[in-house]
Amino acid sequence: MRMSRRMMGSSPPVTAHDFGVYIHFPYCRRVCPYCDFNVRTGRFDGAQYRDAILAELDVRSPTYTQFGHLSSIYFGGGTPSLWSPSDVGHIIRALRQRFGQRPNVEITIEANPEDSLSSVEQWALAGVTRVSIGGQSAVQEELVFLGRGHLPTQTTAWVKEAQTHGLDTSVDLIYGLPGQTWSSLARSIEVLVATETPHISAYALTIPSGTHFFRRKVSVDHDGQANLLPQLWAKLNAAGYTRYEVSSFAQRKKVARHNSLYWVGAPYLGLGAGAHSYFPGDETQPTSRRETIRSVDKYLQNPASAEFEESLDENAKRQEAIMVGMRTVWGVPLKLIAPTDTLLPFQDLVDDGLIVVHDDRIVPTRRGLDFADTIAVGLASALENAEAPKDRQGTP
Repeated sequence: MRMSRRMMGSSPPVTAHDFGVYIHFPYCRRVCPYCDFNVRTGRFDGAQYRDAILAELDVRSPTYTQFGHLSSIYFGGGTPSLWSPSDVGHIIRALRQRFGQRPNVEITIEANPEDSLSSVEQWALAGVTRVSIGGQSAVQEELVFLGRGHLPTQTTAWVKEAQTHGLDTSVDLIYGLPGQTWSSLARSIEVLVATETPHISAYALTIPSGTHFFRRKVSVDHDGQANLLPQLWAKLNAAGYTRYEVSSFAQRKKVARHNSLYWVGAPYLGLGAGAHSYFPGDETQPTSRRETIRSVDKYLQNPASAEFEESLDENAKRQEAIMVGMRTVWGVPLKLIAPTDTLLPFQDLVDDGLIVVHDDRIVPTRRGLDFADTIAVGLASALENAEAPKDRQGTP
């Protein structure tokens, strides 16, 4: 039996044939108490780090030139808005010369609202098309709790400045802080919506081990976070934003191209200390994941060295495709889970209202997006059960 319902979202803005580059800038003014990214504080030599990026590019780019022109470049961190715009521009030019770029290329840089607005114009001249701003909250007391050094007005100023220079914007929002009320969260949403930013990334506060919050034994109310999410979704939806991924909301078709590369299994090259790369397999090389060496000091000495590298077999590739695909409204191809024309392997997920099938894709429902991990586990189990008879056929 096959159920058919209206697809929950349009096609993704990229396909598995697109290609992107991620550049990790590890330096920050301070480490936020909830952050477990590969970052460090203190003085840095931006030109030295730029040259290390270019050296890594020289060594590793030949493997990726087969994927054609770039669909996305993303400067993340850390706080890349601390980097000299001239260094950012230098890297963009080097990537263009090495790979070329598609006409609709998205070039994003992350920014901290307390950094200088003067960089925006220079970024625009260098080719940047989008700024992702770490606003996190529009309530001052919440910003202080989160260890942020900016004011709510600085976030809105960044959005306005970026828009003045023709750049798209995205603003990060963290919800589910201890004791946070809906009225407080609603205030932040209203402020962000008023800026007319076309993209908002809303993340539930988590406390990873090793962070300052973890050492302070700060805890979050997961039930409270779950109760806030439907209200957050409804308010953003009323303002014209569509939830296209677990934590991502966009209007006017301003879906993030770079993150979409990860979700559709496209190749991406990661440059910089602790950056991740993904290489889809071909006739000559297996599918692989790689992390560049995490230590910044060691990276500066040997930029092409790896923290780890692993090959993925077909089963691991499918499991990963299911895990990331079910985080989005685009879902995964039906044939990935059930090679035959049947819903029986995962009928219980359909009956629970978590997924539907349309145009040969398994798609999470609106409610299903809130249970993406549960769905992924269920689909992975269905896949194993569907393949078990094949294994047993060869058993004496």
